[in-house]
Formats: sequence, C-alpha cells, structure tokens
Amino acid sequence: MSQEHDLYTIEGLNWAGLGVVKVNNKVRCVPLTKPNEQVAVRWHDAGWGRWIGERLDDEHTIKVLDEQLNCEQARRCTGCSLRHLSEAEQQEGQEQSHLGALQRLSGRDLSKISVSWLKSADRLGYRVRVTAKVVALSHDTYQIALRSRWGQPIDLALCPNHPQVLRSLVATCAQWINQHALRLNLAQDQKRSRFYLSRVSIQAGGGLPRWLILHFEDFTHRGSLKASERQKRLKQAQDVLSQLCFKDLLDAYPNLTVYADAKLQDQAQSALDLQHLSGPPPQLWVCDRKLKFVARPPAWLPQSPSTLESLRKTVVYCLGLTREIQSENKPAAKNTQDAQTIFELGCGIGVLSIALMLEYPQLKWIGVDLEAEAIDCAQESAHLNQVEDQVKFIAQDGRRALAETPEVISSLIIHAMRRPLSGLLTLAAHKNIKRICYLAPSAPSLARDLAEDQAYQLDKLYFIDQMPGTAQAMTIAQLSLR
Repeated sequence: MSQEHDLYTIEGLNWAGLGVVKVNNKVRCVPLTKPNEQVAVRWHDAGWGRWIGERLDDEHTIKVLDEQLNCEQARRCTGCSLRHLSEAEQQEGQEQSHLGALQRLSGRDLSKISVSWLKSADRLGYRVRVTAKVVALSHDTYQIALRSRWGQPIDLALCPNHPQVLRSLVATCAQWINQHALRLNLAQDQKRSRFYLSRVSIQAGGGLPRWLILHFEDFTHRGSLKASERQKRLKQAQDVLSQLCFKDLLDAYPNLTVYADAKLQDQAQSALDLQHLSGPPPQLWVCDRKLKFVARPPAWLPQSPSTLESLRKTVVYCLGLTREIQSENKPAAKNTQDAQTIFELGCGIGVLSIALMLEYPQLKWIGVDLEAEAIDCAQESAHLNQVEDQVKFIAQDGRRALAETPEVISSLIIHAMRRPLSGLLTLAAHKNIKRICYLAPSAPSLARDLAEDQAYQLDKLYFIDQMPGTAQAMTIAQLSLR
C-alpha cells in the first residue's frame, strides 16, 4: 500500500472530471487536478473498495488554487470537479471526455463529426434550484446539505453556483427547519417510528417563482403492507403536514409558495401526492421572449434559464427550420417550408414548443410527457400564448404515443433521460421520421441509443455547459435518417 503523502502523476481526467492515478494497478481518483500534474495525496476511504485522494499542497499552491476555486468547500465538494480550470480548459476536458464516452459506447467513428460549443451559463450564480437532504450536524442541529468527499457536509447556503437570492433562501429554510425540528420528526427516535423530513427542493432566482418543497419519507417498513395499514400511515403523514407553521418563513419571503409530499417506502411505494401547504398560489414565469408559462411542481422550470435561448436556437437549426445557427444579434435566414408536424418527447411545460410555434406559425406540434401536471401546465401555457390550436399535449409514455399517433411526423425532438430510450430510434425509422434533435443530459445516454440502432446518421454535435464547474455538459445531436 502506498504511503499517505506519496507523489503521484495524474494520468488524465475521467468522465466525472477527476484526476486518475494507478495504485497497485488499481485506478484511484484525485479531485481538482490536471493531466500530467504531480501532486502529493492523502487517501480517504470512500467505501465499496474505492479511494478518493485529497491533494496536499504548499502554502503558495493552496493560495493560488483557493483563488481559482472561490469556494471554501470546493475541495470536499462532489459537484464542481472542474472548478479549478479556466473556461477554455474546462470545455476541452468536457469535450474530450464526452466524445470519448460517445465513441466508446456507441461504436461509431466521430472523427468527421462537426462539434460546436454554444453559449453556456455564467460560471457563478447559474443554478436556480437545489434538491438536497436534511443532514444532522449534531443531535439538535440540521443543515440543507450535500454529501462531501470527506469531512463536514457541503452547506448549500454557501455555494457560489447558486445566486445570492437562492443561497439566502436556503439559509432561511435551514433556520426554519431547526426551529421546527420536533414537528418535522427529525430526532433519531422520531425517525424510527414515523414520517420525517428527508429532503427539500428550493427554487429561486433567474426570474423563476420561489418554491419550497418538503419531501417526507417513512423508512420503517420496506415490505408489503395491508391496505388498512398503508392508509393509517398516510393519514399520519397528513397529520404531520397539517401541524406545520410557516409564519416566520413567509414573513421573510411573502412570495414563497410551500408544497409538500410524503412517500412510504413500502413495496407499493404508497405516497401522498404533492400539495400546496402555504404561501401564494403558483406564479406565472415570464421567459426572455416575454412569453408566460404556468408551472406547478412536480412540473419543473429550467434550472439554468440563461441557456434556454441557446437551446431554442439550436433546436430550430437541427429541425431544418433555419439555414444557420442564429447569433445573438443577427436574425437567421428561414427556410420556406410547408406545414410540418413536430413530435416532442418529454415536452415538460412547453417552454420549447410554445416559443417555436409562435416563431414558425406553419408548425403543428404534438408534445408528450409522462408527468400529468406538466401537461396540464403546458395546455394552460398554450392558451395564455394563443397557440392552443397548433398543439396537442398528451400525458403518456412517449414511445407509446409516437407508435399510436396517426399523424405524419416530419421531425422528432427527444428530451432524453440518463437511461437509454430502448427501441425509440427503431420506431422513429419505422415511421420514416427524417430528422431528430436529440437533447441528452450527457453523452452516454445518447451513445447507448445510437449503439442500439444504426438507422440514423449522426450529423452534428453541440454542447451547452448548463452547470459550469461540473463535468456535465448537455449534448445535442442532429440525426438524419439514412
């Protein structure tokens, strides 16, 4: 076993943006390093046979690195593995790792594929939503935090990736949680017998409505339960929610809307649906184009609103509606085409479809999403923006809806998840859909679908860095039927 403070040469960066070294022929990772950099390392046991390295620097290096990080928690944080790099270095590292994963997992030759970077989010204050656990720092002190690589949890009230308004709201919510810890059943003996506050989701900044969502869970029974017992436990959860008081919180943030849900971790995954507990009713969101959107959780708004316009312009180009990517100040040259029907899988509340239907009135649109609340919001938003005659929103599995639609689909937009959408490209080819714009949270999800079916040719790739400092970059692929 190597000694704690041995020197190691970083061989490269892995998919998560961590430096890679080999110890006894086994790969270990060291955060906040660069390829070919030589660093002294202290190893921390990360569990399951994994080790994570803490770099040990001299005073000068520590000072320089801390200035680059601009965050006292960054060394321990699991999120911002590329925060120590310049913008150019970060994009180079992301591009190499994404293209490497895409080529390795898809089995396709990418040497002749055009790759472009689009306008990304600002490096500070870009993320307007957090979802995190309520962590016990002591027997009576709690924090809204993320797991750290070592040491204390990451306090999200101090994270520079979030705008100041969100950080302030996180701190105020943490204070409220500590004041109401007994009612939230956070003590260890309470957790063993009833629902308790497990996680929170908080949204603020970027012009988005302010939301606090309390997620309660009961882990006391993971097997099957009789229906009468399930109902009894869910009633207990409702009793917990009804006893909560939000006066102090709403005095500080009068426009904060508070929601809650509760989940029983039994075999049937029984739950109380999300409900509005306090504060004003859901507010409209107005995007950069002055369009109004209705949103109610669990139908989410974009978590990096500043990148939405870049995303819209790229989709327009991938669908062949314009002959070039639009710049910030120059209008695009539009293609004059007959009416088209666009099928959007994972449409959410319609932030993409409604804007493009107003820009291209000849379009007909079918938007599909599994989340019924998102579809309700999309329909209301379409009415507000007077495009309800052009669009049909459906709450259904996207693949099933595509298979069943009698419409002739000219183009398909896919909002992919991290899991592959098995069979989707085969179905699209069967329906003779000529163009696909594939929006993936990362390259591997796209790669797995490309590997499954060779019917579509990969024409171009675009990257948008919606979360600077992290290893993630949204991957947008323009596909055409062979």
